[in-house]
Amino acid sequence: MKLSLIIAVFQLTFVGVLLASDVWGQNLDKLKIEIKLNNASIEEGLIALSKKVA
Repeated sequence: MKLSLIIAVFQLTFVGVLLASDVWGQNLDKLKIEIKLNNASIEEGLIALSKKVA
């Protein structure tokens, strides 16, 4: 009985893995941001970036 239960659990686990599909989150691979800065510090660059994204 214990062996049957263990086998059934493994089968259900692997069926779940086989039926899993791709998930498309926020499509970050298609996100493009352009920022032009001249003689700016890192802090100024990060502030400009946060304003551009938000």
